[in-house]
Amino acid sequence: MNRQTSVLINVERGVSNISTKLGVTVILFMWVLTAQAEDNWRDFPLGDRLKLSLGVYVPELDTVATVSVVDGLPGTEIDFESDLALDEDESTFYSSLEWRLFKRHKLTFNYYSVDREATTRLADGIVFDGTIFPPNLEVESFINVDVYELAYSYSFIFNERVNLAAGFGISAQDYDTGIGSTNFAALSEDQDFVAPLPTLNAEFQYAFSDKWSLSLKGGWLDADIEIDDNEVDATILTGTAGIRWKALSHLGITAGYTYFNIDGDLSDDTTAANVEIEYKGPLVTVDMFF
Repeated sequence: MNRQTSVLINVERGVSNISTKLGVTVILFMWVLTAQAEDNWRDFPLGDRLKLSLGVYVPELDTVATVSVVDGLPGTEIDFESDLALDEDESTFYSSLEWRLFKRHKLTFNYYSVDREATTRLADGIVFDGTIFPPNLEVESFINVDVYELAYSYSFIFNERVNLAAGFGISAQDYDTGIGSTNFAALSEDQDFVAPLPTLNAEFQYAFSDKWSLSLKGGWLDADIEIDDNEVDATILTGTAGIRWKALSHLGITAGYTYFNIDGDLSDDTTAANVEIEYKGPLVTVDMFF
């Protein structure tokens, strides 16, 4: 091998080594830029790590239920607002916690309760859970509902302006309801049951600016579930629309409208109930960002 050939080989090796090092450097540089871009999503208008919302929900209420004894006396279909004089409008405390664990993964927990009671004189006789309440009887009635909603969502699109996500969750309603005579203590019946229903959820958010954003959420499922001796066959539909103003970096206000409907049958060994419950109305919350 002559000297010229040796020099050429060494030059080629040097160029090869430089090319390899340059390629590795470019890859590392691109990886750093990508990692930084991924880290910057926390600075997006919709990239809050943790959001706690506390506010007031003022729903219009419509509650129709039939409660019967299994293999016994059929119950009467009762409109709790018309037949039992329960308020059709009721303000209640509302709370929500959203935790975006990672860029595309978020957990949400919502809670609110609606408690109502009334005293009225029955225009017509009714049958509730096997007990007959005759016409013209003065009765006290109540219905207390606690609503718990837990959901997971995955963001298919998440950037400076848009969040498009879908996921699943569970909406559990704890109902406690009863009817009793004001004059005869023995003439009284009450029922307490829980309806846990899974839901399929979708969410769209758009940030007009760093301070203003739009949020649309919906959930639906038709489920037939059996837990121990309890069976739930129901359809659930939920929806929320809201506009958020992020006045400060850690404080904002959201004004919106929310809708909830459940229609189905619930039963155990002794009692069978058919319920149709609808809540809809404005919702205003103060949002705190962490």
